[in-house]
Amino acid sequence: MAEIKANSDRSETPFRCTECNRDIDNPSVCRFCHCILAIGVPVDHFQRLGLPRTFHIDLEALETKFLELTRQLHPDFYQDRAGHEQRLSLIHSSELNKAYSILKDLFERAEYLLSLEATDEVVKDRRTPPEILTEMLELREEFEMAKGKADDPATAEELRTMAQDLRKRRERFETKIKGLFTEFETKKQADEDTEAVLRSIRSDLTAAKYVLGLEDDLLELI
Repeated sequence: MAEIKANSDRSETPFRCTECNRDIDNPSVCRFCHCILAIGVPVDHFQRLGLPRTFHIDLEALETKFLELTRQLHPDFYQDRAGHEQRLSLIHSSELNKAYSILKDLFERAEYLLSLEATDEVVKDRRTPPEILTEMLELREEFEMAKGKADDPATAEELRTMAQDLRKRRERFETKIKGLFTEFETKKQADEDTEAVLRSIRSDLTAAKYVLGLEDDLLELI
């Protein structure tokens, strides 16, 4: 079993395997000597998958890296190893699955990146613009009233129309959040203040959760 240490010299290969002393891009397993790595320095989900910390990740690269690491960390490969290596393979596999699940989803990735980049005060500010909250509560009330009559053709059509409307709202939120993260990353690179744009991201993510929750409930019903 090898350990890892932070490699501050190369941002694209932020870790180094102490077994073979080579630079590696993930904190779980060395692709050169194939040693599973001990739990070392704290890492975020982007680092765990050897990806840059950006909202605009390459989803194909994400899946490719996930599958590559999943194969290398599969517990079956460590059945004949020492017990601590078997335990490490399970821990790393669990953390890898968690990281992949979050990063592949646009809204979860946005929430996670916000938690890394914003202050606690911004992250915990779950206030929703009153007009959006009122509108979402009215839609929820309409849904609850129609739910018991879903077998009625006219009501079913109303629910389908509502689902289409919510899908369009979700897509608008997706577009807006992408744009806000582009603005954030541009400002961050230029060393400009980013608090205002992070607050806008927080507000839109909070509002989007109402849309996503209602859309999920509708899709289960129709």
